[in-house]
Amino acid sequence: MSALPRLKGQEMSIRVFRNDTVVKELVLISTINDNVNIDIKEDGFLGESVNRFDNVLNGYGGDFEFQVNQSRWYEFTRFVTDKAQRLSIEATTTVFNIVMTESYSDGNVNIIAYMGVAFGAFNKSTASRADFVKVKTSFSCSERDEQLNAL
Repeated sequence: MSALPRLKGQEMSIRVFRNDTVVKELVLISTINDNVNIDIKEDGFLGESVNRFDNVLNGYGGDFEFQVNQSRWYEFTRFVTDKAQRLSIEATTTVFNIVMTESYSDGNVNIIAYMGVAFGAFNKSTASRADFVKVKTSFSCSERDEQLNAL
């Protein structure tokens, strides 16, 4: 029995869009975590011997870390900051989308798109003189589109 090849980080890419224009293509991704935020709700009622459970979808999110290879990433953070501060009409109407592409060894390609993304803090770190500069941020949104076997 042979083990099937698994998805590696080298088969993933992330693009961040601002109003249908790529503002950052993250090719030096160190880590990414994405999730479906589902809460379990529990209710107990008098006269019943066990509690009742239900699920509630609270959106999608995650975080990622990338190495810096161009100063252009500051433009990206400026777009996010301008939107957060509501500095102009253009800034407030800006929509950020994250598109993650997964290329599997069997030829299948999944495209996961997070729409209307809000970003958290951008943390830049440099561990030592010999290490690469990294930026880590988190994101959340309420809509995700999954195109399985897209290509």
